[in-house]
Amino acid sequence: KLWKLVSEYVRRVYSSDGMVRCFTCGTIKHWKEVDAGHFIDKSVCGAELYFDLRNVKPQCTKCNRFLHGAKDVYARELVRVYGKNILDNLFAVKQLIRKWDDERYLKEIEKYKQLLEKLK
Repeated sequence: KLWKLVSEYVRRVYSSDGMVRCFTCGTIKHWKEVDAGHFIDKSVCGAELYFDLRNVKPQCTKCNRFLHGAKDVYARELVRVYGKNILDNLFAVKQLIRKWDDERYLKEIEKYKQLLEKLK
């Protein structure tokens, strides 16, 4: 449930008049037609990175699915947006093992519900 909210939030917050630019290739599509892609794959990161907005950006289906995230371009764009330390910071967070309890998930769900309401 949380991922659905985070994904929608990421795709909407980067949109303008419903249209969003792919973080890696620049293709412009409606926010409903793009994915919320991860730099550090969701299969190898814990909840800290899975829901970390620095690690999740709008991507077209081609970049996210068929090009497996276009990681080289994704990395370059992260550095451009956040500065040269972002990759080290994300990989450091990846090494942390923090299991989220139900209370944390519920707080995050409520937070993203409120954030989405403000965008609508």
